[in-house]
Amino acid sequence: MNRSIAPLLLSIVALGIGCNAPPARVRTEPPTPPENVPLPVPVKPLGRVPTQSELNKLTDEQRVAAYNDYLKNNPGTEVPAGPAQIPSGRAVKVGKFAKVNGAVSGNVSIIRTGEELTVVFAQDFIAAPGPNLRVVVTKSTDPKSAQDIHGTDSMDVGPLQGTSGAQVFVINGMPAEDIRSVVVFSDPFQVVVARATNLVRP
Repeated sequence: MNRSIAPLLLSIVALGIGCNAPPARVRTEPPTPPENVPLPVPVKPLGRVPTQSELNKLTDEQRVAAYNDYLKNNPGTEVPAGPAQIPSGRAVKVGKFAKVNGAVSGNVSIIRTGEELTVVFAQDFIAAPGPNLRVVVTKSTDPKSAQDIHGTDSMDVGPLQGTSGAQVFVINGMPAEDIRSVVVFSDPFQVVVARATNLVRP
């Protein structure tokens, strides 16, 4: 063999061996989460009313899950509202409840009697029992979470008086034109249970 081409042949053979060799293993590290982005924290079902400290750590979705878990373990008792004295004034706004995170249905009106405004639930109102349910009137047209009904644009008009039947709540200091929705709200869980939105003139 010509000595001048021998080194060239050896190089070609070496390259061929290298091509058949298994690929080198590359060590990969798990991706680092972006800074200042909290990781989702699994929340164990409480089965009870959360403390304020526990509530502050929950997202809106986790509060709803905790509320539903509570209802599963504490179904409650249906208690009809007592006899209600319906104001004799005229309805200035009306609407109908729709479920958000709880079973609620029925009609609702804002009634003006002289200078007094009241929220009136019709006799067809029905709600599933829940922990400390309250009634809130608000300017919001799309109240879905606690953030939507807190502040100067909303007013708590009192606790739900029963799981069914007519009920009356007095509104103090909020004009009728500002009231766009009526909300049933679970105060301990900070969860919107149901709402009547986009109230209209009858």
